[in-house]
Amino acid sequence: MRNDFKEVKKLEYGGLLKAARERSGISQEEMAHQMNMTQSNISKYENNYKEPPLTMFKQWMENTSCQDVAIAFLMGVDGMQMMGQVMEALSSVVGFVSIIF
Repeated sequence: MRNDFKEVKKLEYGGLLKAARERSGISQEEMAHQMNMTQSNISKYENNYKEPPLTMFKQWMENTSCQDVAIAFLMGVDGMQMMGQVMEALSSVVGFVSIIF
């Protein structure tokens, strides 16, 4: 019997967690205090040495106000592709506005 299932790639949350924290201007120490854990654990999550439980992931995104990014990530949206589409849409709007004025 042929196996049609592709190997499921493990999600790596670390980059997303770090980007969310840095986007919010929060240090690892501040995040550790907010999350009631050590700075060492924050580093381990951000470097993919530990995988966050869903409840912790949710709290991290709430603390950094990055719920929109988390939803896109979990839905499989490629960040670079999303930014390309945003830039394309913005350039269309700018082009349209320049024609009008």
